[in-house]
Amino acid sequence: MILGVRPPPEENESWFTYLLRVANKNGLTSVTQLLEVLGLGKMKASRWLHWSDEEITKIIPALSASLEQSSDRLRHFAEFSHKRWQNDGARVCANITAKNPRVCLDCLIESKKMDWRWQLAIFSCCSHHKQILIDNCPACQKPLSWHSSLFGGCIHCNTQWTEIQANEILIEPSPLELQLWNDVYSPSAKTIGLIDDVVNTVFAIARPFDTVSHQFQTLPEFFGMSQLISRSYMVLQSQGALEIWREQCRDARASLVELGDRALLAPVYRLESKLNYCSFETKGSDFSFEDEKSDEMISLVEYSEFIRPARAKLIPGNHDMNARFHVDREQLTSLFNLASEDFLSAVDNKQIKPINSTAIIRDQLFDSREVLELVQSFCKKIPSSWLLVSRRDIQLRRHICGYGDLLNALLRHEVQAVPPKKFDLSSVSVEPISFNKWLIEQRENACKQPVSKPQACAALGCGLKKLDHMVKSGTLKLAAFKHESGSIDGPSLLEHCKLKSRIKDY
Repeated sequence: MILGVRPPPEENESWFTYLLRVANKNGLTSVTQLLEVLGLGKMKASRWLHWSDEEITKIIPALSASLEQSSDRLRHFAEFSHKRWQNDGARVCANITAKNPRVCLDCLIESKKMDWRWQLAIFSCCSHHKQILIDNCPACQKPLSWHSSLFGGCIHCNTQWTEIQANEILIEPSPLELQLWNDVYSPSAKTIGLIDDVVNTVFAIARPFDTVSHQFQTLPEFFGMSQLISRSYMVLQSQGALEIWREQCRDARASLVELGDRALLAPVYRLESKLNYCSFETKGSDFSFEDEKSDEMISLVEYSEFIRPARAKLIPGNHDMNARFHVDREQLTSLFNLASEDFLSAVDNKQIKPINSTAIIRDQLFDSREVLELVQSFCKKIPSSWLLVSRRDIQLRRHICGYGDLLNALLRHEVQAVPPKKFDLSSVSVEPISFNKWLIEQRENACKQPVSKPQACAALGCGLKKLDHMVKSGTLKLAAFKHESGSIDGPSLLEHCKLKSRIKDY
């Protein structure tokens, strides 16, 4: 079938928006309807913006015949518009495609075509008209949709774009945004790194007071994407905007004030650690804003759309502000200066409880306020007679236990202990009598079962060679069970440790 109107692809169009324009010119409502007319069957709307090589190869012969255009030309256009760097799932920039249309109305009125760059969440406006890209109808406020009428007006209220009063407020794109607008066709490694910086900033500013972020194949549907992108460039490039973010973080996360800036400014530090080429120290050097641009930020917005549904269920009362205090295992251990294995011991023993029920450690989330309150209950004045114990303390190894076990004992009130540095759990001061009693109990419990040779060496303060000699001489026994053949019999080890202790005391 030969289509009545056969427009060729034009510069700056994407493969999909070109097909939508062909549908529009031929009185069809969508790309799906166009494919049906060409005898190619239906295609899911969720796939429209993610064409595979196989899908493109399948459609070109039928489209070439219907448009009376060279297959080679269409194939070249399709390959050019299929940005492989953008679809690399291993990169942050794989997340930058918007589901709903974002358009410049002036461009649609003048040329009736759409620039492929409009869909990327690294551009806030049209570089030609200096107009912010819109994602909802200015007349009825409903979201734009991928209907062929998009070239002329709104499918919801039938308002024509020519009826919309021109926006008199022009936006000057930032220097970095202008550079990316031109470089995104064939980006270098540095350009892709800069794109990653912008995308990471967009995700951070979408949840400006939150330290837990999620990856999305396409961006969540929400209004105001262009404004969000514009604020993200400000944070990257304006010292004034960065200071506004910092101050708003301090206010929004004030419940963690006793943990200091490492908790209050955690969202800022988290983004800074992800940046490739931009820096909060140099402000992007060649791409700096004047600080007065930061006045446009006013107040940062928390977009609930950037919280995945499974996590949203964990928020008490569905108040988004509670999500600000969610932290993962790595973030929580950093806040309280804990080693990962010591923290896991506290979680396994249910002294610190995740807010979600998953057993997958990397997916566990915690409420930092709850942990702060728990640790706060142990912070008090330390008597001078108490002992300082850290995770490398030799007494712990001698009694076949670890620092995580001591933290569990602290949380269960089995040992009187206080962190010498407020909210820093890398060491604790312990009351000697309760600590020594606890150490003895730990060793006795450990020796009720076979003890591994490395643990036995640590308990006795000797090397493996001497340990083997003690076994051969009958001082120690090997574990009786075959599957524990590389271990030491617990009771014999305990008896020897007690004997050494008595000799030492004597």
